[in-house]
Amino acid sequence: MKKKIYGFAILFLLFTVHLHGQLLTVKTNLLNWGLCAPNLSLELVTGERHSFAVSGTYMPKFYQKSFGGWMLMPEYRFWLSGRPLIRTYLGVAVFGGNYHDQSALIQKSKEQLGSYAGMAATGGYSFYLGKRWNLELTAGVGLAVVHRQLYPLGEPMPETFEPLQIRVIPINLGVTLGYIIK
Repeated sequence: MKKKIYGFAILFLLFTVHLHGQLLTVKTNLLNWGLCAPNLSLELVTGERHSFAVSGTYMPKFYQKSFGGWMLMPEYRFWLSGRPLIRTYLGVAVFGGNYHDQSALIQKSKEQLGSYAGMAATGGYSFYLGKRWNLELTAGVGLAVVHRQLYPLGEPMPETFEPLQIRVIPINLGVTLGYIIK
């Protein structure tokens, strides 16, 4: 219990010190909404060329009864233009989540239940749409450690998981609409 209290205190101090001149952006990935996966991102400008973003996506089985999951991804961004939230950035992200594919979308004639975690290199371009709006095109590639159960479609789920696997995966693909809060 003490560790949780100390953790919240440290986060509170990190985000309250020197925030009076910072920009905060609330964003959503329009491509994920096309897949019926609600998502939200927050990006905090922390310096002249630096920002920190946290994004989360959740795909409930309500939308697609045979596929569901979630993902959380904190990301550090370095803006090449010298101004955050304008033009090109390069970033480093860590991510993690889980999924349950009951319809063989990922691998033909196989069901999967698994989780993943990894690290990625990301990049993107931000278009200025107005005083408070921007549009970003984003993409990245990452290495993920995957822990899953894989079994033939329609058969009962095995009790054991496959050995851990390392995979190269695309990450942070999106067209993101953002609203800038000062």
